This record gives sequence, C-alpha cells and structure tokens, in this order.
Amino acid sequence: IRMLTTDDLAMRVKPCFEKAGYTTDDDTLKKIAPIIQERIPALDEAPNMAGFFFKETVSPSLEDLIPKKTSPELALAVARRALDILETLPEFTHDRAEPPLRALADELGLKAGQVFGVLRVAVTGQTVSPPLFESMAIIGREKVLARVSAAVALLAGNKG
Repeated sequence: IRMLTTDDLAMRVKPCFEKAGYTTDDDTLKKIAPIIQERIPALDEAPNMAGFFFKETVSPSLEDLIPKKTSPELALAVARRALDILETLPEFTHDRAEPPLRALADELGLKAGQVFGVLRVAVTGQTVSPPLFESMAIIGREKVLARVSAAVALLAGNKG
C-alpha cells in the first residue's frame, strides 16, 4: 500500500468504500488517499478509517466526546470554544486551525491532544482518524461546523 501512488491507491480503495455502502467521488478519494496511506494495513480497512468523509453527518458517542480525566462540562466548554474559533477561520488548513486551537488548550489548562480529541470525535465520529486538520479541510467548512455544532448539542443535552 505504501508503495502505491496516491491516484492508484484512490482507485484501489474505491470498490472497498462502495462495498461498504458509501457513494464516493474520485476527487475526494484522491484527496484522502495520501492521508490514509500510512494508516491502513489493508485496502479493505479504508472504509473503517475514512468512511466519515462520505457521510453527511456522523454520530459520535457521548463517551468518546469526553477526553480521559475530564468532565462532560469541560468537554462541552472545549466544543463550544472550538466552534467559536472555527467559525472565525477563513479556511480549515493545518496552518490556520492548529495555532488558535492549541492556544485554547493552553487557556483551558488542557493538553492539545485533549482539545483535538474532542474535535476529532465531533468531526469524524471516531477516536482514531487520519490527521484532524487535513480531514477538516477535505470535509469542508459547512459540514465541519455542522458536526461540531451537533457535538455541542449532544454534550449540552447530557449535562447534569
């Protein structure tokens, strides 16, 4: 898999996504191929790792949204503040999104991984995924904001 060109990998995983019930497009497959290439041990693992790219919405579990050693209230604060930050960004590139979210972690006294973990689960519905910021750029602003908003609502509804 690691020896394939990204275009070749994209075309080889396409039937795996379709078999798993996803409607794919070649453009998106070519964008995700380089970020899943190092992470999938076999072609048929691609839908498990990256199926969220082809879903309109994701359904993260409440437990997964709450980082270890934190509380639902803290996870909600992270999600709300991250949403505020994301709404102000002109684009979701690694260079634009990471610094303000890393600063949010410092401000809240958390590790960056805890903040990124809440976002990863909100955006992908998974605790393990391809790189977060690259994934957000591919998913697109509208869907990312909708998914983070849905996570905020889930966390807000389950407080207390």
